Amino acid sequence: MAKNIPKRPTMEIVNVHAAAVDIGSGLHMAAVDLDVTDAPIRTICMIWPCGSKSMTSPASQ
Repeated sequence: MAKNIPKRPTMEIVNVHAAAVDIGSGLHMAAVDLDVTDAPIRTICMIWPCGSKSMTSPASQ
């Protein structure tokens, strides 16, 4: 007997030019459509050096 697999809900496209943003404690990432730019995923480090637990910036060294 075949199982009744529920359909996944679909999401409506609201704005095709919107970006996805992931905000982390030490790293922020943004992603846009591949047709918009050569670098569709960008990373912004909030801690220097990126990924380190050190809170010193290059300007303070």
